[in-house]
Order: sequence, then C-alpha cells, then structure tokens
Amino acid sequence: MTLLDVHTLLSSSALVGLATLSVYAGSVGSYNAPVETKCLPTTSDEPIPEGTSHGVSLRTRHALVGVALVVLSVPAYLFIGQMAQDPMTKFIRFMYCVVSIQSLCWTSASLTRFLLGAQRYRRIPRIRLVLNETRLFIDFEYCSTRPDPPTTSTLQGIRLTTVLYLVISIAASISHMFGTKSVYMSNLLMLSLAHVDMSLVKPSRLRTVCIFLASTPILFSWPALSLGYGTLALSGAPNLNNPSQLVVPTALVQPAPAIVLSALDIIFPGKLVAFAYRLDAHLLYEGKRGRITYFGTTLVTYAIALSIAIGAMHVFGVAQLASLYISPMCFLAFVGVTFVRGEQRYVWGWSEGACESVSWIRSTMGGLQIEW
Repeated sequence: MTLLDVHTLLSSSALVGLATLSVYAGSVGSYNAPVETKCLPTTSDEPIPEGTSHGVSLRTRHALVGVALVVLSVPAYLFIGQMAQDPMTKFIRFMYCVVSIQSLCWTSASLTRFLLGAQRYRRIPRIRLVLNETRLFIDFEYCSTRPDPPTTSTLQGIRLTTVLYLVISIAASISHMFGTKSVYMSNLLMLSLAHVDMSLVKPSRLRTVCIFLASTPILFSWPALSLGYGTLALSGAPNLNNPSQLVVPTALVQPAPAIVLSALDIIFPGKLVAFAYRLDAHLLYEGKRGRITYFGTTLVTYAIALSIAIGAMHVFGVAQLASLYISPMCFLAFVGVTFVRGEQRYVWGWSEGACESVSWIRSTMGGLQIEW
C-alpha cells in the first residue's frame, strides 16, 4: 500500500483537473452552432456569417472499421518491432511530430477564436487563395468583414495568427521529439492531441459512442494481463518520447515519481461527454432541456471515476486500467439521466444533424470553433 502524502494528493488532484478540463474543452469544441442561410441574394454591405462547421461525423460502421484496423495492426507492429526496432521507433516519433504540429497549431487558433470572439477574430488579416472567373491568385486581406464579389470565391484562407502558431508549433514539436524532453511540453502536446480528436472526430449516434467506450478496455486488457501494466500508474521514469500520456510529477524536485494516465482514457470517454454536450445543445433548441443535463452529469461522473481509479492505484499499489472505472460509470450515468428524463428511445434513436434543417444564427451554448 502506498503512503499518501500532501504531494501525492496534490498531483492526483492536478491529474484529475487536467483530464477533466481537457474533456470539457474537447466537448465544447465539438459543437457547431448552426448558421442561418440566406435564400435570396442581398446587395447590402453587411458581413455574411461564415460557416463554422468542422469535424467528421462518425457512424457505427466507421468506428467498427477503425477498431478492426487497430486489431489487425497489432501483429504487424509486433513483427516489425522485432525485425527492425530502431526504424519503427523513428517512424513513430516522426509521425507523432507531424500530428503534434497540426494539433498544437489548431488548438492555439481555436483558443484564440474563443477568447477574442467570432467578430474580433474575423478582423485579423489573413492570406487567401482566391479564384475568380479568369485566374487563381494569392491575396492578402486586411479585414474579412465584407463579402466577396459574386465572381470571386475564397478557396482557402489562413490568419496571420495561425501562421505564427504554425511556426511556433513546428519549433516546439521538433525540439521535443528530437531534442530535450520536457514533462510540461509532453503534456501540452498530448492535451492538444486530445482536444483536436474530441473536437473533430465526433460520433453522431449513441451506439457509435458505445463502441468507443468498449474499445478502450478491450484493446488494453491483453497488454495489461500479459505484460503486467495498466493505463494509470505511478512511474519512476515515465516515457516522454511520444506524447501519448498525461504525466504529473508528484514533486517539483526532479527526479520524482510521476502519475501517468493514457491519452485514450481521456479521448474515448470524452467522446461520450462531447456527445452529451451536443445532445444538450439540441435539446435546448427543441425546448426540452431539463434541470438535469447529460453533459453536466457525465462530466462530473468522469472526474469521480478517475478519482476512484487513482485511489485504487494508491491503495493497492499497482497500476490500474482506468477505462474499467471510467467507461462503465460514465455510461451508467448517461443512461441514468435518460431514465430520469424519460428520453430513452429518443436519445438512442437521435442522430446528430439528421433532423436539424431549421437553422439559426446564435446559440446560447457557444463552442470553441475554428476558422483558419
């Protein structure tokens, strides 16, 4: 049994807080407020609302294909790892570097838009790839509050702040992957990866979310039983080569043991919490929102379940499969709210975006929406 001291309690609380904050940010970022469409042409100089739709809506068959690819890739990974360990390690590190650059830049731009607001964010100058009737050219736009002429269309645009974030992200990711490792930089990259995944890869139905919840313990059960490790552990030397774990040291003085949590224990349960957030937004628009919300219940349950898993790790002194605590508790909490509100059939059959043809400009549940 591990002795609990002040440093351990503080580090455990910090881990729960960071993981819960990451799930919250990813949930808010996954929501797209519908934008009103104009049926008739207009000649006014008023700015036309820009669409903020982003992400991929996953259905059940998409999730099943992803699980099958992961399962089939395990033998290939083990074979290649035995035949050529160094090339595989370098390849994985290179892929993490590429993904980290994209996710860190995307998260920084998303946070900037959230802090400034949509109107102020659109005032930031941007570089555009413009197509008109005769040619394709690059244009520097000082202010994007006025619409383009009917003969001109913007194919792609990138804000100057995003260009700055891209340069910083490239330098930070390359420095971390191929240079000196830092716990704080590793956590920053991991949290940005989790935020982008939860914001962009969005299950559209509850049955698809259930596949994600069941995938985490299934994928981790065999390694845990055969190799004797879990996704939540107290490690003396955490692996910082790949930003796939949330690492919180138990003391500021190094070297010190650190509590390690797998990124999948944030991302996969976070998809249920994000689904609950979007469901609450839909019910709010339909006028069906009650005192007990799906999002608030599942988010609080996530924090409680992770706290229980950390407590079990300290009490028994062994690594734990955090998903065995988080996934069932979050799912039962979500289902419990459906029974309390009497919406079992409605929630199970609801598909995001299927019946939302009526559009509107402003929503009281704004999100972290990205515009490059």
